[in-house]
Amino acid sequence: MLTHTLEKIGVPRVKGIKFHNWYLYGAIVILVANVVIKNILKFGFGIMM
Repeated sequence: MLTHTLEKIGVPRVKGIKFHNWYLYGAIVILVANVVIKNILKFGFGIMM
């Protein structure tokens, strides 16, 4: 976000990475997997994370 902001306000030679929708989808998959794994450990095996 910082590089995109600097690029938008006109700071020369700052190039942000291109945003792709799969970045968002990947983050959602990671978050859902985290919740599922933690719940399986908590309720299935009694392991608190």
